[in-house]
Amino acid sequence: MQTTDRRYKRSIKRNGFLILFFLFSICRLPFYILHAQIFAPSSSGIVLPEPVFNKPFIKQNKIKCIKASVVDKPDGEIIRDKGLAENFLFDTEGNLIRHYYNEITSLAKTEIEIPAVYKSGRVVRKSSTKINYEYRYDTLGTEYVYTSNGYLKMKRVCIGDFFNTTYYEYFGDGLVSRQTLCKETNIAKKGEPFRLGVQTIISEEKFEYEPLSPTQIKKKFLNDEGKPYKQGILNYANGKIIDETYEFVVGFIRSGITYKYDANNRLTEKMSTDNSSGSNTEKVSYEYDDNGNTIKEKKFKNGIQTDETIFIYDVNKKLLTSQANRQIKKESIRIVKYEYEFYP
Repeated sequence: MQTTDRRYKRSIKRNGFLILFFLFSICRLPFYILHAQIFAPSSSGIVLPEPVFNKPFIKQNKIKCIKASVVDKPDGEIIRDKGLAENFLFDTEGNLIRHYYNEITSLAKTEIEIPAVYKSGRVVRKSSTKINYEYRYDTLGTEYVYTSNGYLKMKRVCIGDFFNTTYYEYFGDGLVSRQTLCKETNIAKKGEPFRLGVQTIISEEKFEYEPLSPTQIKKKFLNDEGKPYKQGILNYANGKIIDETYEFVVGFIRSGITYKYDANNRLTEKMSTDNSSGSNTEKVSYEYDDNGNTIKEKKFKNGIQTDETIFIYDVNKKLLTSQANRQIKKESIRIVKYEYEFYP
């Protein structure tokens, strides 16, 4: 049943406390872990998987902005600095409120003729042509807006002349009840805050959650008519999600995710499977240092490693200073260096 404020009531009300227990359990890690690392690899389950930055850490260290410079190092070649950069802005509560970056849109080539050099009537240096390359960029970004309770309310992604904006609504216990994706235009002048022009709804999903046992919950995906078209089963152990499986009501499309943790509740492996286009598997593994910082991430697709990222921290083992992502198929390494600005 739809209420006057467009929210859909949950079908199972008597288990509201159990739902709240699920949310509390999977969102709370030990205090020293939460405050030890700047970003925390985590499972998704019934909570939103983004943003990935560790909110308590950002707030505790009064981080206002993280600036990242990006360069590529192809195998056997020198480092290529193409002027790529990213910026992450945070509010005083540690919420990521803006992420923007530049991407190359074109490459302009100019040729400069260098005349010959003569000395005593003789050519000491022949004429030549110098070629300069100038990159042209476009700035793209994402804006995040939160509720007074700290839940992600809106995510607006710039895709050129348009914006893809996702709006989130919640049940009282913080579980997502509705997710609406819209295509929007901005009628504000350049440099002014966003002003909504034309808004077109692309898709809308509603969700229901039904506890099946103290360690198992069913998640339903509802269409515009309020009928389930997809559902999933999520299993927990010791307050952590250990696997989730999904299938469409019609058809044989299935997907699943399994999770592994270490003794400190840190995610060490995430394995995803999907049969929508054949049998595909993707795996991500994580390694940590004694301070709880993520120091290595490996990615695999269908059993073949595709990426390996190494994270480097400052002497205090807190702030991430750089990372190197080895892209195996591209035979290249992407190096990212970070700088920080802080609130007073």
